Amino acid sequence: MVSQNRFDFWGILDRRKWIVFLGLITGIGLGVLYYYQTPILYKSTAKIRIAPRNPITIQLHRLGGPGGILPNTEDIMPLRHDKIIAEDVTIRTCLEGEKQDGALYKLPSFEGREKEAIIKLVKEHLTVLPDKEDPYNYELSYISTNMNDAPTIVNNIVKTYRHDLETLYKDETANSIGHLKQIADETAKDLEEVTREMDKLNLLDTVPRVNYMTGQDIHSISLENLNRSISTSQRELANLTADREKAIQALEFGGDAVVAQVGVLMQQSRIQIERGTRDVEFQASENALRLVMEIQAELDSARLQLGAGHPSIQSLETRMRLAKKMIEDQRVAVEKISGTNSTSSDPALILQYYIQGLDQQIEMHQDLLSKDFIEYQKATKMVQEGQRLRQIRSDLEERRQIVAHRMEEVDAKITEISPSGILSADFQQKGFDFRELRSANKAEIVWPILPVVLALGGIIGALLGFGLGCLVDLADKTFHNPDEVIRHLGLPLIGHIPVIAQGKRYQLDGSPIDTAVCVHHRPRSQSSEAFRAVRTALFFNTQERKSFVIQVTSPTPGDGKTTIAANLAVSIAQSGKRVLLVDGDMRRPRLAAMFNIDSKDGFATVLSGECIWKDVVFECEEIEGLSILPCGVKPSNPAELSTSPQVKQLIEQMRNEYDFVVIDTPPLLAVTDPCPIAARVDGVILSMRIKKNVRISAERAVDILGNLGANVVGVVVNGVGAQSGYGSQYTYGAYRAGYSYNGYGSGYGYGYGYGHYYDDAGKQTGRPATAARRIGAVPAMPRNRPVDDDNDVDLEV
Repeated sequence: MVSQNRFDFWGILDRRKWIVFLGLITGIGLGVLYYYQTPILYKSTAKIRIAPRNPITIQLHRLGGPGGILPNTEDIMPLRHDKIIAEDVTIRTCLEGEKQDGALYKLPSFEGREKEAIIKLVKEHLTVLPDKEDPYNYELSYISTNMNDAPTIVNNIVKTYRHDLETLYKDETANSIGHLKQIADETAKDLEEVTREMDKLNLLDTVPRVNYMTGQDIHSISLENLNRSISTSQRELANLTADREKAIQALEFGGDAVVAQVGVLMQQSRIQIERGTRDVEFQASENALRLVMEIQAELDSARLQLGAGHPSIQSLETRMRLAKKMIEDQRVAVEKISGTNSTSSDPALILQYYIQGLDQQIEMHQDLLSKDFIEYQKATKMVQEGQRLRQIRSDLEERRQIVAHRMEEVDAKITEISPSGILSADFQQKGFDFRELRSANKAEIVWPILPVVLALGGIIGALLGFGLGCLVDLADKTFHNPDEVIRHLGLPLIGHIPVIAQGKRYQLDGSPIDTAVCVHHRPRSQSSEAFRAVRTALFFNTQERKSFVIQVTSPTPGDGKTTIAANLAVSIAQSGKRVLLVDGDMRRPRLAAMFNIDSKDGFATVLSGECIWKDVVFECEEIEGLSILPCGVKPSNPAELSTSPQVKQLIEQMRNEYDFVVIDTPPLLAVTDPCPIAARVDGVILSMRIKKNVRISAERAVDILGNLGANVVGVVVNGVGAQSGYGSQYTYGAYRAGYSYNGYGSGYGYGYGYGHYYDDAGKQTGRPATAARRIGAVPAMPRNRPVDDDNDVDLEV
């Protein structure tokens, strides 16, 4: 699984620690230089207390609302002494001194400066801070380049401000008395003005009188009476109109409808016809009589409350006259009907006279409503005017009380504190209680402080060094940890091969095999365990196959691919598999020398058709199950032989005869020989060594294999620095390039020689002439022999 791309802080710090260390040393050196080049700053501090003492306070009521008589007094805010002390005026007064000789301008720290520049300098370096716990305590501090000037400035600032406060409050007694008398005069004028306005208001005839029993003025009472009268008239008018409509409808239908309607009216006592006579008597409606009684009651009540001559009483008297006229008209109508002989036999005529009576009543109620509405509008205006005048009266009364109370307070305060016009001792304002809690004495050094400067310089230098290390690390094109290999290549990392130690002391006695094949010579070493880990990963990828052809290649020369191929083949053979190790590097063959095989025929002559491959296979006598196909004499056309059809046929034949076939091929980026083989094998192992720009070459090699469609089994990192606990705990350290024997070199190409892996392999003493014997045919050996799974490995350090 590809790991997330995260910032490798500790990895960069470990890889670029020399840059960080260099930045740390440089920062400390610059800090030392800064310490000796920077002028020393001295700081002197004083502490004072400025608290108000015995303030004169007079709590006066304010007047609200529009047209206020007295202006609102402003709230007195507490003085911010810390702001006043640091003002230009205070500093200038301090520097000039009481005698105005300006002696402080001549202090050594001010030498060569103008007066305004000195004032600005003092303001910048003067600090006045109030105490957080006690706001009346203040701390004054001044920083100067001269040790004696700092306390001198602070002490003179304290002295100057104390003198200013004493001067400010020495005339407080006279000022307080004058201020109180001024308030008294203004209050007397306000009281006189309020009284005059109230007198003017009382003279107005429009001010409504209030009934002492109901609490209402006459206009409100009249408005209520008119409202009831209008409601009664509207209700009666609606009833009369409904009765008239019924009577008219009965006349329009005629006949029985008229008789039925007259009968209904007689049952309702609206019409009464006396038996035995022809006289028809129309009775006044109960509503009309009730209306007269109600009007009379309202009239009597209004005369008691409002008095004679009030407009409301006149309105009620008019309504009474109209009601009585309505009753009189009904009486005349009755007499008129009584003089007609035909009424008793003509219900229609009776109904017509009844309608005429209704018309008279409707007309009367309409007249009453019209007059009541006019009176209602007048009464409404009078009520609104009365409310406005009462509000004005209430406001004036409230203001009069406030002014009178304020006048009493001022007079009492003046009498209390100064009967003779001079403040008594208990009420004298002495300004502020000024105390010097701590004077400015010896100044202390505040900058530069050597430990702080060195610490800051070291931290800044280390940070800059780390930043430079990050840039260097970003420009570095190598791999720094296994996660980067997996992330950039997108391939599994199947093994880390430590540096293989070589020499005669690491060789088995009498063995002709090269000491680079550590799996054979030192099977319990850390390097051998690393190759067995690669073998295990390979087995997991091939567990469903009966045979597997694997190609071992690398991006560039010097990556140790041949050593990995040889050790991997030996490791697989040690597990009980039949393995064929093929030297497919026809430009720089190494396997023949590594296993001490002397043969001019091999992989190259087989591809050229000069011999059969089984005739040139050598069986390793020291390692059971391992067979070797050397390269033979280097051909002149290795690229053409790699692309010949015989390659595919040869691979198929070898696959059928062996469990595993391991083919060592040249580097991918150096020549094109490994490309045709990679497309035909079952899997490819990419070997690389951590060195400069390895990431670029590895990515290009992976792209080439991807374009060929090759099955890349994984990546093996070669030449990893030996770390304690690497084999058992699989801990990662920093990759360290470097093999203990020479690599390919930079001259890998078409026209180069073998290079000097060893000066002369045949001259190494103590080795037999050969480590393998040539076989004409591969012996019949059982495939998939049991594996020697001996896990009890004692790692050799």
